[in-house]
Amino acid sequence: MASTGVGLAPPLVEEVFTQAAHDLETSALTSADSRLQVEARAGDLELIDSIATEWHKLCGPGWCDQPFYLPEWIANSMRCFAPGQSLYLITVRERSELCAVLPLYQKRTSWFGLPFRVLGGPASIGYGCRFDVIRGANTAAYEIAEAVWEHLKNSDQWDVIFLGKVPEGATSEQLVPCARRDGFSTLCYEQARSPYLRLRSGATANDFAREGHFRRNLNRRWRKLEQKGLLRLRRVEELDRAAIRLFYSMEHHGWKGRKGSAIACDQAALDFFDSTAESAARAGYLALYFLDCDDKPIAAQFGLALGGVYYPIKTAFDEVYSAYSPGQLITSAILQDCIDRGFREVDFLGQWAQWKADWTDTVRPHYSCYIFRDSLKGRILAASTKAEHAKEKLTDKVRDWVAKRSAR
Repeated sequence: MASTGVGLAPPLVEEVFTQAAHDLETSALTSADSRLQVEARAGDLELIDSIATEWHKLCGPGWCDQPFYLPEWIANSMRCFAPGQSLYLITVRERSELCAVLPLYQKRTSWFGLPFRVLGGPASIGYGCRFDVIRGANTAAYEIAEAVWEHLKNSDQWDVIFLGKVPEGATSEQLVPCARRDGFSTLCYEQARSPYLRLRSGATANDFAREGHFRRNLNRRWRKLEQKGLLRLRRVEELDRAAIRLFYSMEHHGWKGRKGSAIACDQAALDFFDSTAESAARAGYLALYFLDCDDKPIAAQFGLALGGVYYPIKTAFDEVYSAYSPGQLITSAILQDCIDRGFREVDFLGQWAQWKADWTDTVRPHYSCYIFRDSLKGRILAASTKAEHAKEKLTDKVRDWVAKRSAR
């Protein structure tokens, strides 16, 4: 689901940075680790293009072997959802070899007339799924975090740093204790619990259905639907624009279209998914699935498959077939396809949802992380953000209490 902002609840007035200099801050840093040199440059998306080949090498097998850390994903997100916004690109090198990248957006905004500057992770705009410092597998996370923080704390380009959708154990998460140690105010709280499923060789999709009644209902609905026609799972990996448009149409004609959350309801989202499909097809990690009943598509899923992990991004189905739970039927068929292809995991991404919990109870926590400048402005922003977070926590507790009382 698309999201924006830096998490401050009061009205924000945004103003994009206008500087076009690509050499805003260039520094050889030797404080945290004399082997590492940190450089920060501000400018447009050409900065990403200039190091894309090196960047891709960081996304090999290891922590960052995920589509959301690839340069094209970051560039597409900013191009479509933050056009014209300045990029603040931090790179870490060891003897001229790139070993880490931290891409941030840079903007000016205000809170009740108080202007301030934000450095933020691109996962907080558009269809961000998760975010972290992109680093090579041979570099320790704490070394990178120390080097990046040493640069950031001496930079005069921010009043607040906001990193959203940071997975547990991420390098970005380690920036928070670094900042706290140096006397900066911070806030870090759980934002989401994303379900994921570890696959087993030789298993079947049915083996992962957590409840017996869910498994039985799934099998019964599959059999009933087979009486209407031959069921077939179809996977599209090449750039097939007709298939992509069909997915958009299926989603738009369902409840997401009526709610206004379908891709086709937002030109920026259309541009993003078109660009993502093109990039993914070119690199070989597009996985656009259709479940057909006698060649009529009844469900579809826009997914990505990389490094032995399948990521379902968006699901759509023909509501004429709602009684058969087509969304779960295609999920079951995709799980079996992933098992047969030797995949190790299905990462459901996003927030916990019941349809995901039908398959797994294992979750991956994600966090929102704030670092506030040690200044009067920073302390005001810290107090406001922490107060708003406390208010949201109290509201959630009251809502949960009311729900439990109502269920009695």
